Amino acid sequence: MNKNSVRSATCKGYALDAARLFTLRNYPSPVDFSDPRCWTRIIVKNLEREEEIARQRKPLDASIHAEIIRFAREASKDSLEEVVSNVIAAGKFLGWRASEHSQTSQDKVDYHKYPSGKEVMKAINGNDVIYTDKKGKLIEIKKKSDLKRVHAVTITFRHQKNRQNGQQIRLLALKSHPEICPAMNLAQMSLRKVKARHSKDTPLAMFINEEKEVKYLTSQKVTEIIRKAVKSVYPDISREELMKYSTHSIRVWACVSLDEANKPPDFIKKRLRWMGESYRVYLRDTNKINEQHNSALEESLQAVMDLVDSDIDNQMQTLSEEDKEESGEYDDGD
Repeated sequence: MNKNSVRSATCKGYALDAARLFTLRNYPSPVDFSDPRCWTRIIVKNLEREEEIARQRKPLDASIHAEIIRFAREASKDSLEEVVSNVIAAGKFLGWRASEHSQTSQDKVDYHKYPSGKEVMKAINGNDVIYTDKKGKLIEIKKKSDLKRVHAVTITFRHQKNRQNGQQIRLLALKSHPEICPAMNLAQMSLRKVKARHSKDTPLAMFINEEKEVKYLTSQKVTEIIRKAVKSVYPDISREELMKYSTHSIRVWACVSLDEANKPPDFIKKRLRWMGESYRVYLRDTNKINEQHNSALEESLQAVMDLVDSDIDNQMQTLSEEDKEESGEYDDGD
């Protein structure tokens, strides 16, 4: 976006002021934002779309993820860095919404209040994750050795933005890559709660600060660590680009990763819990997508070059020996 251009909110404000002036002078209003055919409305809507594209969150990548894991390795197992690493590892598979793992305050749990007055905790809590071994037997995470027995984890999303409350997603353990395994990282979060004697009825994502106090993970803290990792990996990144990384980058990354793996829309929507087509807003033009584009067209591009080369060869075959010699007569000048 050109920073010198008029923003959509400013444009709309001017239009409404002009409309108010017309009305005060007993003239018909030149603007009707309820009319889809109104040109002013169309202009404002187009500006809003352009601004939204400019503000789109960037997905994480392998380098950023690796840097966050390094942060965690240098900190304690119950630290903020460690729980953020856990959330990101699980988030690549779950496509967390921020409210599903983070609170707005380190000391207070966020609740959603229904019109009926009923309140429900937004975040996943300790009872929402169930671990099983290879035979499907339940595993109660009580000590570190229990983590090795985990074969799968089932997460229940009690409260969702799409209102599909109670939806369950099952993930298998990646025994070859425990540090980035979603099941292992969720189990580590469960073990942390046990060690801290923290109620399972409270949010799963918590940590112990330097003062040995139990705190809830917040979206702000996740964003801070993500941006710290981005700045470390890409030191020359502009502030404008850096601001495009946030907690929401985890969900964008989950969507982009499945798209890069050529998974169909229904798979992406089901696994990342989308009801409609809004997942398309999360798709990005990544390097891997660019490479796949080149690869998809490689055969047709080669066919063009084969025809070009073949045509040149055919033209040369029709020349006499004398013409062939004269064809290079001026190669070295007069």
